[in-house]
Amino acid sequence: AAIEARGRACASRRELLDELVVRTARHGSVLKITATDASRGLLRLFGRAPRGQLDLELEVPANIPVKLSDGDGDLEVAGVQSLDLSDDAGDVRVHDIAGDVSVDDKAGDVVVENVGGSVRLRDTSGDLTARHVHGDVIVLADTSGQVTVDDVSGSLRVLAGSASRVRFGRVGGSVELPARVE
Repeated sequence: AAIEARGRACASRRELLDELVVRTARHGSVLKITATDASRGLLRLFGRAPRGQLDLELEVPANIPVKLSDGDGDLEVAGVQSLDLSDDAGDVRVHDIAGDVSVDDKAGDVVVENVGGSVRLRDTSGDLTARHVHGDVIVLADTSGQVTVDDVSGSLRVLAGSASRVRFGRVGGSVELPARVE
């Protein structure tokens, strides 16, 4: 079960590329990959840093659960067993996940499609979309933006204080939406 990592770094000056450090560490069954810039600390993966950019692509076996934390930039995850994702900024696309998906996103749009299990979403800013989910969809929080849910075998639950606009269709189970107080 091999894990492969590929990346491409771009910068306005050669010295910035020389300062880039990518480290891997394995602790039991956990692999941690960290990208840093020697002069400024943690580098923003998958997106633009103030003076440079690092695009990182990871390939992992499809039968392992993935826990991922991303600081800034767009992110796509596909074809893994399950996903627990924490993202600070940038758009997120998640698709073709065999089991459950949990996304905690601070800023940016989130699209989750083709999930074999249940989906839990939390977002501070941006739109949330969940389609083709075989389990339940639970929206824990979405303080701004729209929530769109379609083709869910289980139930849809949007908790109080979530989402100013909710659109849904083809939900196999119950639908629970927060009451509106005008």
